[in-house]
Formats: sequence, C-alpha cells, structure tokens
Amino acid sequence: MVLAAAQGAMAQATQSPEGIGIEGTGLVAVAPQPIATATNPNPANVATVSAGIVTANAVFAHVNGNTTTAGAASLTALLLSGISAGAVSSTCTANSDGTFTQSSNLVNVVIPGIASIPVNPAANTSLLGGTVVLNQQVPGPVTGSVTVNALVINLLGEDLTIGSSTCGPYVAGAPIAGGKGLALGLGAVGAGGVGIAAVTLNRRRRLTRA
Repeated sequence: MVLAAAQGAMAQATQSPEGIGIEGTGLVAVAPQPIATATNPNPANVATVSAGIVTANAVFAHVNGNTTTAGAASLTALLLSGISAGAVSSTCTANSDGTFTQSSNLVNVVIPGIASIPVNPAANTSLLGGTVVLNQQVPGPVTGSVTVNALVINLLGEDLTIGSSTCGPYVAGAPIAGGKGLALGLGAVGAGGVGIAAVTLNRRRRLTRA
C-alpha cells in the first residue's frame, strides 16, 4: 500500500560542492555514503549498501572541478512498494556565467502502478501523489548553489534519496579530480547506457511537501 508523503520541511544541505550516493532516514537509517566534497573529491565507491529495505550496488559520489556526480549502478527497494532500478545518477555543473546544468539519468526504473519511467525525467517529476520524485532540483544550500537528487522515495515512514549532487557557485580553476574511484563510478553509469548523472538520498536536501 502506498502511503502519503511525510509532511513538513526537511533540513537543507550545508555545503557545496557535495555529492552523496545514498542516504535514508526514518524507518531504517541509511548512513550517507560515500560523501564527496571539495576537500575529499574522490572517495572510494561503496560496493554494496544493504539496509533491509534497500540494496544498492556500486554506489558513488565525486566532485570534479565545478561538476558533482552521484548515484548507484543498481537499486532494489522491495519493501518500499517494490521499486527497483538499474543505473541511477545525477549531475550538477556550475557554469562560469552563473547558470547551472542539472540532470538525472534513471535506467530501467520499475515503479508498480507506473507504466513507463523516462530515462531523463523533467525536473521535479512527481509520481504516486508525491511519494516518489524524479530529478528533484532545489536551490541551495549556499548562495549560488543548487542540488539535484536523482531519485527521492518517501514511503512507509522512510525517506530515501539516491544520487544527490550539489554544485556552485562556480570557482575558476577548480581542481579536477581523478583516480580509480572516479573511473569506476563513471563506468557504472556508462554501463547502463546513459551519460554521467547522479542519484541521491540526502537528509539535508528535501523539498517541503505541502
């Protein structure tokens, strides 16, 4: 049974840039992991996150100059209305002219009761009465920054975010990250047949649901 979305405001992100592969609060706590920041831009991927209600594989987050990406190669949330997915990711880029390039890629997403889920959904696509949000895009947490959450699920008392990417404001000459973790993360998304994107669950980045 699908329950209504939780009411009330939720805390905001506290820094930018920042990427979080997965995070959950409520029924079962899912610690934010991995976390990428300007000072730790390329954390090791998490092979498997299993927390009873959700299993995610090849979970990643990276900050690469003015671009943040986050997500997972696959997701199963059988206790949250049977939702599952292949590669889920979000990407956020702060451009030199003050604009942002924001996107989410969702491959083979299955949501019972929904006939078809687009690979590249429009910003803030709301499904099942707002209990599922695709490509959530919100301002903040700091002036000149934005956050993109690839997949947000709020069901049965659980608030789960996959692929959360925060970027901005633009920094000229921002360092470009590299390394094995970054390559594996981008490879996991590419294997799904999509461009770089990130998915996010972040207790600090949620919309206020009316």
